[in-house]
Amino acid sequence: IILPILYSWLERWSASKAASIISKTTTSIIFILFMSFSSFAQQSISLDDAIKLAVSNHPSIASSNLAIEKNTTLTEMGYTLGTTDISYQGDGLFRENGQRVNQLGIIQNIPNPLKISSIRNLNNKVLMQSEVDQLLTIAEVKLAVRQSYYQVQYLKGKQTLYSRLIVLYEQYLTKAKVRVSSGAANKLEMLNIESKLNEYNMLQKQIMLEIPSREQQLNLLLNTDQEYSIIGSLEQEVDYDNTSAENLWMSR
Repeated sequence: IILPILYSWLERWSASKAASIISKTTTSIIFILFMSFSSFAQQSISLDDAIKLAVSNHPSIASSNLAIEKNTTLTEMGYTLGTTDISYQGDGLFRENGQRVNQLGIIQNIPNPLKISSIRNLNNKVLMQSEVDQLLTIAEVKLAVRQSYYQVQYLKGKQTLYSRLIVLYEQYLTKAKVRVSSGAANKLEMLNIESKLNEYNMLQKQIMLEIPSREQQLNLLLNTDQEYSIIGSLEQEVDYDNTSAENLWMSR
C-alpha cells in the first residue's frame, strides 16, 4: 500500500517540476526575443548627439524661435506715417449760378516721433527678453536630456552590478549547501545567502522594468519617431573576493 503511494507522489512531483521548468524556459525565451527585437528596433545615440537632436526638435525651443522671429520683425519696422482719411461731401444739386456743391477732405495723421521711439525701444526690450528666454529654454532642455541619459546609464550600471552579485551569490549558495550537508556549517548561513540572492533577483527585475520607462522619457525629449538607446553605462568597480562569505554583504 505504501509503495504505490510513494510512486504516485513521485510522479506528481516530477510532473510539477517539469511543468515549472517548461514555464520558466518559455518565459526566458519570450523575454530574450523581446529584448532582441527592442535592440534591433532601437538605434544607439551618444549624449552629445542626443542633446543636439533635442535642441533641434524640442517644441519649446521651436516656439521660442518663432517668438524671436516675430519680435525681430517688429524691431525692424521703420518710421511710418499714420493713416490717411479721405472724405467727400456733396448734395449733387445745382445752385442758381449753375454750380454744384462738392466738398473734398483729406486728413493725414502724423504719429508723435517720441511715441514711435518709445515703441521701438519697447520692441527691442521684448526681443532681448525673448532671446534670454530661448537661452533659458535651451539650457533646461539640455539639462533634462543629461539627467535622463545619466539616469538610464545609472540603471544599466546597477543592472550589471546585480547580475554579478546574483552569479556570486549562486556560487556561494552552492558552497553553503555543500557545507550544510557535510555538517561544516549550520542551515542559517545558507538561508541568509538564499535570502540575499532572492533580494537581488527581485531588484534586478525591478531595474529591467524601469530601464524601458526611463528610455521612453529620453525619447520624448528627443521628439523623434526613431527610438534611441544610450551608449555605455556608469560602472562601479567592485573587488570580489570569492574566498570568504564575509564579503557577501554589500549595500544597495
